[in-house]
Amino acid sequence: MDHQLFIKDLKKPVVILDVDQGHFVDCNDQALRFFHLSRKEILAKNPFELSPPHIYGHESEAYSRQVIQEALAGANPVFDWIHVDKEGNEIPCEVRLIRFPPFTKNLVRGTIIDKRADDHFTLRESEERLRLTLESAKLGTFDWYPKENRLTWGEHLYSIFELDPSTKIDLNAHFFSIIHPDDKERVSSEFQKSMEPKGPETNEIEYRVVIDGVVKHLLAFSRMIRNNSGELIRMLGTTQDITELRESEEKVRQSEMLFRSIVQDQEEMIVRWKKGGIRTFANQAYLEKFNLSDEEVIGSSFFDLIDKKDQEAVISKLESLTPENPIAKKSHRVNLPDGSTGWQEWTDRAIFDDNGSIVEFQSTGRDITEIVKARSALEKSEARYREVFNPQFQFSAILDLDGKIVQINDLPLGVQGNSKEDFIGKYFWKA
Repeated sequence: MDHQLFIKDLKKPVVILDVDQGHFVDCNDQALRFFHLSRKEILAKNPFELSPPHIYGHESEAYSRQVIQEALAGANPVFDWIHVDKEGNEIPCEVRLIRFPPFTKNLVRGTIIDKRADDHFTLRESEERLRLTLESAKLGTFDWYPKENRLTWGEHLYSIFELDPSTKIDLNAHFFSIIHPDDKERVSSEFQKSMEPKGPETNEIEYRVVIDGVVKHLLAFSRMIRNNSGELIRMLGTTQDITELRESEEKVRQSEMLFRSIVQDQEEMIVRWKKGGIRTFANQAYLEKFNLSDEEVIGSSFFDLIDKKDQEAVISKLESLTPENPIAKKSHRVNLPDGSTGWQEWTDRAIFDDNGSIVEFQSTGRDITEIVKARSALEKSEARYREVFNPQFQFSAILDLDGKIVQINDLPLGVQGNSKEDFIGKYFWKA
């Protein structure tokens, strides 16, 4: 394979390492200038020969082999390093590894960023932006190499666990021992799964810890890096304190429970629904009135309960509501479970979002069927009364038990020369 097709135009120094052969098999011209070596000299070397024995507290050969295995496993390790040029000058740099095709061979491409170069400031700016992002999100970071039992915590993770940044972290003492008793078994199980050969590549888990008697809710995300055998060689990730979020959710939940307990005891019907009539809540009075269960109500439309003669008028009135005029009062006919038609009176309040769109309605209603029936009966009675006392047709009077006239209609046309006052108070048979 011609590696030059892939690396010659890259602006950074690039080398290709054949892990099985143990030496570089290609490089670009930038690498030649970086190391001050010829192509033949570079291709005869391995990474350890171009580095001092110890770098930043690591034994360089052991650390190199470790990150190379991470790259072969599919990770893209990025790390600070030191290279030595032909004259023996140490060059601080950053190395980025990635597995290189063809994947039938164990090839790794290394890209080198010279920290002495001006463009390294761009890298530092990116790192600073990442740091600020993690800080603003209050994310604590961790990086663990289980084989070496080497664990690194980010500054904010110490803050989350309320530890001094100088503390040497022990997983048992500073992590497993403070997990909430109700979460300990679940967290331990997930941790063991992550440690298993060919276990999960990522893991997200929410759990609680107890620090000085105070409970914290944490959300952790982990990425596992494994070698070709599936063995875990590195675990890195983030942890976020979500205590405030969970406490806020609990307050909302308790408020919702209080609301439900109050409205369930109301004699009036209460229902909440979204635009289109889809119900999200109904109290017991509503359920009993329509002989429905929670399962039948939630997620279904109540418009079918409104008599078809009134549906259009009801919908039109609801659609006319605005943030300035969010309340509608209306009476309409409803279809009752026994097949009869009843009357109900409702007060609907529309709830709007920031854009002025309706997101939900909260409605309170009462049954007025008997009131409507009584009003109808009264109207019919009044009509009969007016018919009885129509002065154009007949002489009519209302008497008390003694026969005394207490009310009389306007005198019919046939009675002349007398007024109503001439009759009221007199006995009917003497009038």
